Amino acid sequence: MVVIKDVIHSIVYSLIKTITITNNQKQTKMAYQKLQPARAAVVTKSDTVDIPNPGNGDVEGCVLYVGTGGILRVLTAAGDDITFTNIANGTFFPVQVVRVFASTTTANNIIALW
Repeated sequence: MVVIKDVIHSIVYSLIKTITITNNQKQTKMAYQKLQPARAAVVTKSDTVDIPNPGNGDVEGCVLYVGTGGILRVLTAAGDDITFTNIANGTFFPVQVVRVFASTTTANNIIALW
């Protein structure tokens, strides 16, 4: 658990330096939430079941940490079914995701962050 926490902190630190938060309240809230996650869970890949949302309903999706890279097929918060190829090991995946598909996805050790 400590290793995951250390990885998340290093990712968050590097991203904070590169993101500009606008005056739009929703964008500010989203940027804060995604860069400083309060919750994390191991993702179970599924072709039919969304990633359980541990929040209070405000969250439209989660961002991912991909421990072992490969192909990543996801359903985005906007409903797009998209496949990303050549995801590297140890990648922070800044797309709002509601499902990681079991079919097609070869990436492993995926963690959902809210």
